[in-house]
Amino acid sequence: MEFDLSQQQSEVLASVRTLLSRHAGPDHLQELGGDAPAYAVALDDALEAAGFGTIGAEADGGPLVAALVVEEVARALGSVAFGARALVAVGLGVADLPRPIALVSATHRGPARFAADARTLLVVDPGSVRVVAPEPGTFSRVRSRFGFPF
Repeated sequence: MEFDLSQQQSEVLASVRTLLSRHAGPDHLQELGGDAPAYAVALDDALEAAGFGTIGAEADGGPLVAALVVEEVARALGSVAFGARALVAVGLGVADLPRPIALVSATHRGPARFAADARTLLVVDPGSVRVVAPEPGTFSRVRSRFGFPF
């Protein structure tokens, strides 16, 4: 098993880090509302424009590279639903859904991360996933100190 990053993986991560230095981090979270930040639309758009949203489906990318990018976005405090898009939606072959995409459990009856901003919900049941397009304003934002918006 190879634990060192390939040259291509290192280049992808350097590229995403440069993008994140412009659109993520503690200062950006403060601009978005501090403890309960708003959705980082500019970061979401920048990741998409740079091709990171579908990198997991590309021959040069794949799920491992997508997971590495998701990890970098989280490390940089990106307030976006990037993992649901880059890993789950791409893995299911439905990456062309409207963003933001929120991942929710059909059995959970509480807050769901990014549901208030989502244009698409991936509702996970045991054994199936449904795609739901919520009406704008369906879910209210919950102010939270959990480190990410619900």
